[in-house]
Amino acid sequence: QIGDMARDVRFLVVDEADRLLGRGFKREVDELLALLPQRYASGTGGSSDGDRYKSGGGKDQGNDEGVKTYLFSATFPEHIQPRVEQVLQRLGGNDTPPPLRLSCSSSFVIDGSSNGRNEEDGGNVETMSGRQRKRMEKTTQPTSIVQGPDSTINLRTIRIEEKDRTQALKRLIFENTADNTYPKQRRKQQTQPDNDDDNNPPQSWDKILVFVSTRYQSQHVAQKLRRASIPASELHGKLSMDARIRRLDDFRKGKTRVLVATDLASRGLDVKGLPVVVNYDLPRSTADFIHRVGRTGRAGQKGVAVSFVTPGGEAHFDLIESRHLSGVGVVREVMRGFEPNEGRWAVECALSKTKVEGVEHSGKGLAHDQMFGGVKGRRKNKKDRLREKTALEKMKGGSAGSS
Repeated sequence: QIGDMARDVRFLVVDEADRLLGRGFKREVDELLALLPQRYASGTGGSSDGDRYKSGGGKDQGNDEGVKTYLFSATFPEHIQPRVEQVLQRLGGNDTPPPLRLSCSSSFVIDGSSNGRNEEDGGNVETMSGRQRKRMEKTTQPTSIVQGPDSTINLRTIRIEEKDRTQALKRLIFENTADNTYPKQRRKQQTQPDNDDDNNPPQSWDKILVFVSTRYQSQHVAQKLRRASIPASELHGKLSMDARIRRLDDFRKGKTRVLVATDLASRGLDVKGLPVVVNYDLPRSTADFIHRVGRTGRAGQKGVAVSFVTPGGEAHFDLIESRHLSGVGVVREVMRGFEPNEGRWAVECALSKTKVEGVEHSGKGLAHDQMFGGVKGRRKNKKDRLREKTALEKMKGGSAGSS
């Protein structure tokens, strides 16, 4: 039955194409593509024009246009480009013109000069490895760069100690609570909001999507919020599908004000009028930052994306800025009452960037390698512990020499 349906397909639309065309779904996608009408070049698929369009079942197709393919994604990482080209060529045939590619940014635009940049991988053509050059040579460059309207998302970055994040999150929720949506006794206990401009009162956050890195963290943060009388629930991959649907439905209807989720909710989730997204933990992949913040500010509406940056995550956020925010740094805020210890902050930032002797890193730098290894949760791995030990020994050695 699926084969009969596939033989009549004339349009193939793939959303989140970078994920669906990745290795994780390769077998399933290839099985589906094999069922679609295939277009062959002259002399390869048959001796006559009638043989040029065939379905996966081998039956002739009378449509000379073949399957029109549309791929959509907010991010197209460099490593997925050959796979995209392969799929398009498989459906379009070797003798078809190059696919039309539209982009809303200048990522992957290579002009052959030293100014050509591959923003998503943080470098220019001259600094690319041989492997990257080969991939880019096989990649169709954007035909048109679409300059869309100004972003509808207001990015806020807050420098904060890791232990203060939950209290800071509650402060933000209280400050952006309408008078008729929260218990008065709770509001009176909170300090005055940081926004002192009477002409710009805080926006009411009736729905808040909070992203964390682990299932345990989602349960922990949601429990803390419920203890503060804030309706909250967690969403993670260990829940059954019925439980996920039920919690998303409660969130959309306003029964749950805060949804604490893992990256399970970073793609494909559309909550109408969602005013704010909070990155309690930074995402493991820099590309997931774009997908996370894209849950708000949709369909022309305004939205806010708040990111908590801890000392250990500052290098990772710098990488996010260089790859996906055109290298323009977001102003770091400090919340009153949660000022970090600047001396300890500098030490911890240095520790996160310290290279362990005998450990080889790629030419893209430590921050890039940490991204591929993942932004860790509360538990440090062996390499992190070695890095910290090495940095502390160097600091002790330096202080002993100076004395």
